[in-house]
Amino acid sequence: MNAPYATNGGVSNCAYCGYDLRGTPIGGKCPECGNLVNFRAAPIYQSNGNAVASLVLGIVSIVGCMGYGIVSIICGPLAIYFGGKAKKAIQAGYADPNSQGMANAGRVCGIIGTCLGAVGMLVLLFYVVLMIVAVASAGAAGP
Repeated sequence: MNAPYATNGGVSNCAYCGYDLRGTPIGGKCPECGNLVNFRAAPIYQSNGNAVASLVLGIVSIVGCMGYGIVSIICGPLAIYFGGKAKKAIQAGYADPNSQGMANAGRVCGIIGTCLGAVGMLVLLFYVVLMIVAVASAGAAGP
């Protein structure tokens, strides 16, 4: 049994890029943009909360680097994860392609925030070690 082919009720163009899909099986991928070929003439999207979460967490990770990097170390990797998840949903055709910029921005902010958080943690660690050495050397000198 052959798979149904994309005619979409008379419309035979990809809803994402406009490529002519005649002869492409429904459920396959568009040869031009790689998005999923579905039955509808116009795509119906689910909201892409992962892209929003990625952007919010990425911004929080950059701002959170001022708190000794602890917030950045937590939020940055989460932003990277949610940005990747959003990008996969967009590529699979389950999410709005217009949210790809938000997902990419969230991933970039997450990477920057993670790096800044790591530097903040290293600076904090340096000061803690410096204080321990200073207390130890002051105690060893004696009265």
